[in-house]
Amino acid sequence: MPAAVVELSGASPIRSAAHPRSQLRLAVRPREATENDEHQRAEWGDDWEPPYSWRAVAPADRSLLGMMSYPRRPAAAWEGFERNLRETLATLPVDLAVLDPYAWDVTWIISQAGGDEFVQGYFARLDSGRVATFETRAAAEADHGLRVPHPTAQDGLHVAELALTEIRSWGLPGPAGLRCEAWTDGGYRLDEFGLGLTSGRA
Repeated sequence: MPAAVVELSGASPIRSAAHPRSQLRLAVRPREATENDEHQRAEWGDDWEPPYSWRAVAPADRSLLGMMSYPRRPAAAWEGFERNLRETLATLPVDLAVLDPYAWDVTWIISQAGGDEFVQGYFARLDSGRVATFETRAAAEADHGLRVPHPTAQDGLHVAELALTEIRSWGLPGPAGLRCEAWTDGGYRLDEFGLGLTSGRA
């Protein structure tokens, strides 16, 4: 077992108007002390939430993926889910540009549990440069989605608003009816994608 935890995490650039830029953190910490501290805070802290919008772990830690991971609490109401989505999609375009070539892309899908509807997109590095995409089910079937070159945090927020508009049209009573999958093809593995949704496809 590796003696240290190596993780990359992003904090939202929209949490403070005074600090509009994304915050990216590289942490190398003693494994035992880190896991004990996170376990105590997650298990007994009534208002504990991860201090990051997403988290990726180094290749050396892949065999331990999820063993000592404490995800964001389930989003019980639309307000919490909408905040989580805006924060996460706003930070990714900025952070992934800095992380390349270690973790250079993230693909995400939010779907309707037990239904056919979904929204999806990715932030990636292509030969032509960095790009963000967004599709609804109808757009995917028509091969006609949004494509944004050289995305910024504001572009991430725009994608979040498009996704929320589509998700609201599904008429669900709350975010418990949503499912989420997200992954990266980079050298790191996505361990947390902070939306507070049940993982998996519909």
